[in-house]
Amino acid sequence: MLSPSDWSVVVVGHWNRAILQPAGIAHRVFGLDPNTPINVDIPLDSIAPFRVRHDEIIASVPANRLILELETCSFELLEKARTYAASAIKSLPETPFTAAGVNMKFLCDSVDDAVQEAATSPLLGFFAGQNLAVSTRSCKCRAPLGSGTMQVKVVADTDQGAMVHFNYELVSGTAQELRKWLGDPLDEAKSFMTAILKEHFTGEDQE
Repeated sequence: MLSPSDWSVVVVGHWNRAILQPAGIAHRVFGLDPNTPINVDIPLDSIAPFRVRHDEIIASVPANRLILELETCSFELLEKARTYAASAIKSLPETPFTAAGVNMKFLCDSVDDAVQEAATSPLLGFFAGQNLAVSTRSCKCRAPLGSGTMQVKVVADTDQGAMVHFNYELVSGTAQELRKWLGDPLDEAKSFMTAILKEHFTGEDQE
């Protein structure tokens, strides 16, 4: 059965990583006082970013994005991460931004019939006609939804299992627009995601 995994909030922009060292992340993202103790995952190499843990959220700044990963996949924690993302934008409004989004993935070690059907393509018949075994198939749909854009990607992989990935985003270079969008309720996106999962995959509502 599909299970929620790897939920996150992402703000894409040219973040100043010199400012967003662990102490900077603690202050500018999480709003902590300078002397507040923080939990930091230190990378084993010089390329990977620091990861700062606070309030069940893990913040990092790899390359051109601020990523807030949830330790537990829930809409309550997702809303909290969106609030922290908006705070980071407010703290560094001069950053050149391009987009903000939320990612909600559902994974399974095996591929059941529902995922196989959702990832089916007419091209599969051609592969079968050539006696070729398809190991990976996928389907991706994208459409405007509410104040953003929703993309749904379904992947069925013989070796790695199944994935249903919901990405809800707003593409904008304006800090104020991104902050407002991050502060808006996710009700429409949640209802959309729940309807797809219930009708095509799980038969259950998502909390």
